[in-house]
Amino acid sequence: DDRLAIILLAFQAASANLERLEKGETEAKATILLDGRTYETAGGLSLWRSLQLATRLTAALAPSVEVLPVITDSLSALKLMCSYLKVDASFEALNRSAAGAGDFFRSLKVQDLRAVKGVCSVWMLSGLCTKQVEDFAFCQKNFGTRFTFIEQAQPAWQSIDFPASAEVQPGWAFPPAFGEEKGFGVEPSNIRSSEAPYRETLTNYVRFQQLVAPGAKYVCPALARSNGFLPAPAGEPMLKISGRPFNVIPGKEYVIKKALDAKRAQLVFGKLLENAKACYEDSLYPELCIDSCDDFGADRPELAAVVKYGTFMADAIVVCLAARPHLQ
Repeated sequence: DDRLAIILLAFQAASANLERLEKGETEAKATILLDGRTYETAGGLSLWRSLQLATRLTAALAPSVEVLPVITDSLSALKLMCSYLKVDASFEALNRSAAGAGDFFRSLKVQDLRAVKGVCSVWMLSGLCTKQVEDFAFCQKNFGTRFTFIEQAQPAWQSIDFPASAEVQPGWAFPPAFGEEKGFGVEPSNIRSSEAPYRETLTNYVRFQQLVAPGAKYVCPALARSNGFLPAPAGEPMLKISGRPFNVIPGKEYVIKKALDAKRAQLVFGKLLENAKACYEDSLYPELCIDSCDDFGADRPELAAVVKYGTFMADAIVVCLAARPHLQ
């Protein structure tokens, strides 16, 4: 779902730039920074998939849109990616693995976000790392950068169980009595999505709120898998949230596991793959066909839940609903 969200975002930016040109502007370009530093030391797969995605999108959409990975240590990243791909550590080896990937990686200069000025939208598709939070605070303090953060994650969650018919927040004690606890360890996925220790990831979120949020806009659509309620002070009405079930297994054929209109969803993804193959056979199409296996066709145990239940397309939904670039 994150990959599809990034693809949709890039194409929407390209579409907006095309409209600007049609309205008479002489130049319309956009840069999307793909910051995966949360996972940059964990292994080569995430780095490689991010580079491959950026290479393919830039090839498809340049010069209107360029997608640039943010990587702290290029040499270390090169070694990790090539180790994962089982090739020698060289740019030429990356070129052989995906056309142009090595040359594209060699040209990258972005190591952090500390040159971001003016107005910037940040789409948070995974857990925050310390470097990212520090960069946001740096830009805000030194340049007055105006950030808008968009995060698809529930902003709060219930830690106790209560009847489905309840509309008023029941009284609760912390910690909950043994056997009555609920929610610990299954927090919104972004808080759990990090290679850093759990404590460090939580600390980053607290620092993010303290250092950045007061001077920035924060948008949290909070798309849930099922109907529920956000917690409120005891005795007060809870805020109802509606589930938007949309689970899909990606690959050369997309399988709809759960949707309000499964037939319509199947038709949409079928047309997406058909048009991608017709127009972007060497770039977008192979990207959309990536499934839950690694680059050698081996199953990835960490994605067993995706294979069984499908990936929840929340981030892609949010991009479709909220990523409408202003043309003025």
